[in-house]
Amino acid sequence: AKTVLDAKSSPEATREMLAEAGVMAAVGSHPNLVSLIGVITRGDPLVLILQFCAQGEVLGMLKKAAAEGEPIALMDKMQMAREVAQGMTHLAKEHFIHRDLACRNVLYSEGMCKIADFGLSRGGGGESTTAENEDAATHEDYYKSTAGVFPVRWTAPEAMETLRFTTASDVW
Repeated sequence: AKTVLDAKSSPEATREMLAEAGVMAAVGSHPNLVSLIGVITRGDPLVLILQFCAQGEVLGMLKKAAAEGEPIALMDKMQMAREVAQGMTHLAKEHFIHRDLACRNVLYSEGMCKIADFGLSRGGGGESTTAENEDAATHEDYYKSTAGVFPVRWTAPEAMETLRFTTASDVW
């Protein structure tokens, strides 16, 4: 569960949590996305209830396995990459851009990777990258940031420069 402890004194945190819930509801269900169970909006705290992923984040799994001298097998890593790609493909089909895909935001549950943390996700809206030219070959979904909020360490250089986020910058 994610919470906003004092919603009245944290209107920005409340907006962000409700926006994340909205994104999760809009992208729908997929086996490689953490599921939204519900949102409690009455009283304090506000709570976003998510699917429980018992094994936690993939980053922790990888670090623990390496520290114990038992690294995860290459074929298992390839399967994990495939599952993340399937989740990201679903997001792209629904015209959403994650903007914060990293091992810390991929959880492992029931033998499967699931993308989590949709706090920076935005809908691409099906806009065209060229306003004058509506040619289908140049059509691309993107999100143009006005606030300039993004994870610097994980963002593609061209997205940092233009503040234009696409499925290609998610892949980066």
